[in-house]
Order: sequence, then structure tokens, then C-alpha cells
Amino acid sequence: MPRLTAARSQTLLVFGMIVVLASTGCLDGSCDCDGEPPTIRITSPADGENVSGTVTITAEVSDDEGVDRVLFYIDQQLPADGTDIDAPYEYSWDTRAFPKGETSAHTLRAKAYDTSGNAGTSDVVNVTVGVQCPYDVTDFTGILETDEVGEILGGDSSDWCPSGGVVPSAHGLGPAYPNSATGAITIPFALPLATDVVVEIIDRNCVVIRTLVDASLLTGHYTVLWDLADQSGSPVPADLYRCVMVAAGFYCHGDIQVE
Repeated sequence: MPRLTAARSQTLLVFGMIVVLASTGCLDGSCDCDGEPPTIRITSPADGENVSGTVTITAEVSDDEGVDRVLFYIDQQLPADGTDIDAPYEYSWDTRAFPKGETSAHTLRAKAYDTSGNAGTSDVVNVTVGVQCPYDVTDFTGILETDEVGEILGGDSSDWCPSGGVVPSAHGLGPAYPNSATGAITIPFALPLATDVVVEIIDRNCVVIRTLVDASLLTGHYTVLWDLADQSGSPVPADLYRCVMVAAGFYCHGDIQVE
């Protein structure tokens, strides 16, 4: 085996020092490099929490050099808008796309990068979506009875939120007619401004039976027909159902008796 001369050994040693210094980014001789990743934890929602609607996911991050960005992952996927570069670090997660009245389990995780490129990852937070109903399902007790042309015959006057005028001055819903119903039922609604509006039929368990309207509409009076069928087109059984309307912070409901 060949022997290394002293000069050769010194050259290798110097070269080895250069490699080490380059790998740590300390060629200036300071060697004061940040190798510590940030610490991060999700502070809200809590692990095991039931959530619905728009959920604000918040993370607490600390790092001795400074935080560059925080990424929020839903079910191991990074949403297109899931990166936050400014404290407080948070992400608004819209869960309304999930079926209402049904439950689904999901995982949340956050990942933080510091200004040196080190990354730290939070523990997984498990949540359940859909347990809480976004609509009022209390007092399924009766209806406001109406005839074929919408004249009120009597019943529960707390239902519905009618709005009059040639141009609506307020949001309005109903009353639906005829109620009770054996065939198609007409549901009036009104918008005082152009906005997104949702009109749905739900049952006592907050399961969406039929989405009648989900659109951006202009100011005006509208009517929508419900043919007493569910989303698949199958006739619904005789029972008490609830029509709900949501638009620009407005909420109203009215009950419909299907015979």
C-alpha cells in the first residue's frame, strides 16, 4: 500500500476542511449557522373537535432566527391558498362542500420554515366535519297553511319571512304554496341586492333532501318549484320538511308538509 507523504496528507486535510465549511455555509469563518428547525403546533381547532362551516385553523410558531412561512395541510394535501407568510399564522378552511348532516373524518397538519430553510412540522390534529347542522332544525311542529294561489289559511305564523314591494327592500322567503302539498309547491324568495343565494330542502335530521337554488342572482323577486323529489329525482315520503334560505348573512326557514 503506497505511503502518503506529509505534503500529500496536508493537502487532503485542507481540502477536507473546505468541504466541511462549504456544506455548512460558513466559508467566512464565522460558522454561526442556524441548524435548528422551528417549533410549531396547531392551537385551533383542538384534536378530536367537531367542526362545520368555515373553520379557522391557527398555528403557534417559534424560531430563534425568524419564521419565513407556514403551510397548512388538509388530509395531507396543501390547498392552493394554504400558505401564510405573516403572523398570526392561520388558514380559513371552508367545510361547506361536505354533505350536510353527514360526518367525515379529516387530518390537519402545519409545517413551518424559518429564514434559514429549516422546517418543523406540527403533530396531526384529527377533526370531524358535519356533526353540527348549519341550519336551525328546532320546532318541527307545524306549517303555515296556504292555498293554491298563496292565500294564508292559518297555522304557524312564525314560519317564513315574506318581502313585498316592486323592488324588495329586504331579503325574503315564502310562504310556500300550496301547503300542505301533494304535488309541486311554489317557493317565493326575494333579494334586495345582487348576491349568492342558497335555497334547500332539509329533513328533521338536517340531511339535505334537495338543493333548489345555489347561484349568484340579481336584485328582485323569484320563485322556485319543488316537485317533492330528492336530489336523485325520487319522490320523498310523506313527512314534514324544512325549506331554508341563506344569502348575504340572511337566514330564514319555513316548513312544508308533504302528504
